[in-house]
Amino acid sequence: MAVKERLLQRHIITDASCQFCGVGETVIHSLLDCVIAMEIWNLSEYKDLLNDVPRLNFVELWSWLCRKVDASVLCAIAALMWAAWKGRNMMVYQGERLNGVLLAVGFARLVQDYNTYAEKVLLPPSIHGPAAATVTTVKKSFGTTLKITEAMAVRYGVMLAGRLGYNSIEVETDAVNVVAALKSSKSGVSPI
Repeated sequence: MAVKERLLQRHIITDASCQFCGVGETVIHSLLDCVIAMEIWNLSEYKDLLNDVPRLNFVELWSWLCRKVDASVLCAIAALMWAAWKGRNMMVYQGERLNGVLLAVGFARLVQDYNTYAEKVLLPPSIHGPAAATVTTVKKSFGTTLKITEAMAVRYGVMLAGRLGYNSIEVETDAVNVVAALKSSKSGVSPI
């Protein structure tokens, strides 16, 4: 995720402060602690649970959640994190402040609809497997490069959208190599 902490590490920016809160913008901050994210979490039934999560890094947070809650709760929390990230990106890149409640409801409904569909049509994936892991964990598990891992994640999302019947999708990624490959008209040799 292209949070300011990572952009600072890559020497792309010189200040890692969240433009909304003034504190260091990490993945955890963006998904849980930012004022944009708090708009969602303060109204959720998971607010108290999230007070106890480890905040060192996302892998530890996700592993802790996998041990503490069942798959349906984990899916709901992931949907709310996704909503928080979308809300943050809308503010950062388009200057548009979305209603946190409506955003959360929309993402929760999307996950609920997918789960309903998956129960009827697909074999449900293991919530504790690589599909639920971060890019870092996937990289460690499969020994791939970060570029290939990013491409695998986008490919999985595109394939899933196709199986769900979508014929027009929008891919949101900070992996420039994947975006370039998607825009390329070349076929055959992988541009990644």
